Amino acid sequence: MAHQHRFTEAVVLDVRALIPSHRHTIIFSMLDQMSQMSPQTPLWIVNDHNPQGLEFELEMRPETKGLYSFESQPQEDGAWLAKIKRN
Repeated sequence: MAHQHRFTEAVVLDVRALIPSHRHTIIFSMLDQMSQMSPQTPLWIVNDHNPQGLEFELEMRPETKGLYSFESQPQEDGAWLAKIKRN
């Protein structure tokens, strides 16, 4: 019996090489651009630290409050992987 897999689009943004003070601006700009894509398309962020501040900012900004789910996990290589998806 063949197995069928359904894959959705994803956008991956590795911010580790970016200047830290520019990261959130770039991430929020990317989220704005992604509003034209399917709501099921997640934005994956690769970061060099726990992205708690990003999650907090998502919930505090009037234009994003309550619109996104946020999950993050540390990776074995020391990076953090965060998934942001529209609700």
